[in-house]
Amino acid sequence: MFQEDDDDENFVIEDDDEAIGVPDDSATLPLEFSSLGRAKAKDLFKYAVEWMVQKKLNPGFPIRDPVYDLAFRKLDDEFAGKAYDRDTLSDVDSSSDSEDGDDDDDASYDADGNPIPPDSTVFHVGVFCKTNAETAHTLAHWRHHLYSWVVGWLEMQGHLDPDKIVERDGWKTKKRNKYANKIVDEMQASGEIKRLYQDFRSSIDHAREAKQAGWFSR
Repeated sequence: MFQEDDDDENFVIEDDDEAIGVPDDSATLPLEFSSLGRAKAKDLFKYAVEWMVQKKLNPGFPIRDPVYDLAFRKLDDEFAGKAYDRDTLSDVDSSSDSEDGDDDDDASYDADGNPIPPDSTVFHVGVFCKTNAETAHTLAHWRHHLYSWVVGWLEMQGHLDPDKIVERDGWKTKKRNKYANKIVDEMQASGEIKRLYQDFRSSIDHAREAKQAGWFSR
């Protein structure tokens, strides 16, 4: 007959009272499976504004945070445009990989690899063409326009006053991050972000209507 001894008693280790299969606290749900992954572009617009506020006030922020990447990806589907560095919003370096000749080496290209005419080029366009070109430019460069608007708004609110800049120079990245996020929260609470999205949405709709009417055909 089997008789249990001390070794047998210690063979089976009792589990804690915690439920089996509870994920580790450090485990995170992939963004594409979260509620943000299913969010519409207008719901992610806040994060695009947040990215730009952070860029201006807190340059050390995580520029490629997955939430920001998701927001820009979905907004790109709505607005389109990659005519500058999408991480820094700085102008694309005007250089060519071609080695076919001096003319090619001196050529300028946009972010999509399309040649840019020299500054001396003269375009003869009518009033409708000019209006359409301006609308198309707004559509293609929406990030640049949005960033300019955000910087202008920060200036009007006094966040870019010399004394404020000097004050922030002594802050650590964590404090700058909280400061920038607070500003974005205030923008959302006041309806500023909603109004800005509506303005951009209106510009996009106008551009699409113009394109459908054939204004961009020539």
